[in-house]
Amino acid sequence: MGMGSALETLCGQAFGAGRLRMLGIYMQSQ
Repeated sequence: MGMGSALETLCGQAFGAGRLRMLGIYMQSQ
């Protein structure tokens, strides 16, 4: 529950945000 966990959370948030943005772009293009 140290640095690795924080890094995992940060990467997870970045990945989630990127996926959300891609989903938004995909929805708009429909």
